[in-house]
Amino acid sequence: MVSAKNLTYDDRDTDHLRYAGFWFNTGSYNASSVGQTGTLSSTEDFNANVTFTFPEPANAFYYFGIPRCCGGLYAICIDCDPNAPIFIDIDAVNRTDDGKNPPVALFTKTFDDFGIHEIILKNQNDSRFGKSQLTIDRFVLQVEDPDAVSSFSPSSVIATVAIPSESASTKALDSSSSSTPVGPIVGGIVGGIAFVALLAVVFLCRRRRHRNLAAPQTERAFTSSASFSQPRGYTKGTGTLVASPTDTAVSHTSRLPSRDHAGPVHADVEDDDDAVTLPPEYDQVFRGHTAGPSRTLPPVPPIPPPHLRHKS
Repeated sequence: MVSAKNLTYDDRDTDHLRYAGFWFNTGSYNASSVGQTGTLSSTEDFNANVTFTFPEPANAFYYFGIPRCCGGLYAICIDCDPNAPIFIDIDAVNRTDDGKNPPVALFTKTFDDFGIHEIILKNQNDSRFGKSQLTIDRFVLQVEDPDAVSSFSPSSVIATVAIPSESASTKALDSSSSSTPVGPIVGGIVGGIAFVALLAVVFLCRRRRHRNLAAPQTERAFTSSASFSQPRGYTKGTGTLVASPTDTAVSHTSRLPSRDHAGPVHADVEDDDDAVTLPPEYDQVFRGHTAGPSRTLPPVPPIPPPHLRHKS
């Protein structure tokens, strides 16, 4: 990028500005509203004009003047064809102007390249007021700045801000896309799911095995307790108890205490293997179901204290 600077050409610079017609070139302005003063050229002649040829190549120019309250219609032609000039109107009317405002840019033009151009500015009748006053404060050109170009060359700008080529951009895109570890991420997700599923299968298998081991033990415990709780002589399916000699005949001798602890035995007690004595609970519940008459033993005397026992 080439740096540029502004060059100002005042309205009194008759070496570069060529006036034609009647002009008042010794005027001035006093912008008391902003505290500015300066020179000002003006004309009310409808045939008056000024020609300005660029002293050096420029890519833009600015025309400064003061708007008028009561008529200000101008026309400008850039690089005019003498046989067919084309003018552009400039409306410089400011109805609130009181003569105390500074000059402003009334027209601006930019070009694609730096070059020499010629400008013709003329006054024309403003039909709104029947008159027109053309004012000129200065022309400003935008030209190249050789000092800035030498210290800030375009080559250094290109070297500093280099546009990457298509291949470099493609390589950068490939490297950025390849740097993303898609494979390990997918593998980790699949492995995690498989591990969780394996834990679930192991848990279910162990739980089922525990149930299978606990079921037989429960069944055996139930069968054992049922067999011991059934009364002797109980016939399954009949709902009755049948006393058989082998189940109900109990020798009374097995009920007698030993001679060491029971004391003397009366002589009238005889051993009778045929006597049938049921346990008290069976005798109370199933007395009518015994096979023959039962015989109860006399009550066992209490065991005497040791000092009263017969010494043998």
